[in-house]
Amino acid sequence: MLPIQLFLLGRLVQRLGLGTANLIYPLSMLGICGSLILFPRALFSAAAQHFARTTFRTAFRNTLDNLMYNAVPLRVKGRARAFIGGLVMPIGTIIGGGLLL
Repeated sequence: MLPIQLFLLGRLVQRLGLGTANLIYPLSMLGICGSLILFPRALFSAAAQHFARTTFRTAFRNTLDNLMYNAVPLRVKGRARAFIGGLVMPIGTIIGGGLLL
């Protein structure tokens, strides 16, 4: 995880921009979920899913999420984080679960 953050993430953010680099994690998860649907018993699909869930989440999603909060003024950063983590994310999870049903 640390080598990815040290050698790859900074260059990706510089080249793609923060908004586009923030799409790396969801698009990789979408592709890996597609491979799990196409090849449900393949070991490489499960290994890729585990790698993406552990390494990509820590190296890309969490780091880029923290960088996104740097654009928010310091006096409202805590409230913005609490609002998104406490209200927006659970509501999005409920809506996503409802759509899956």
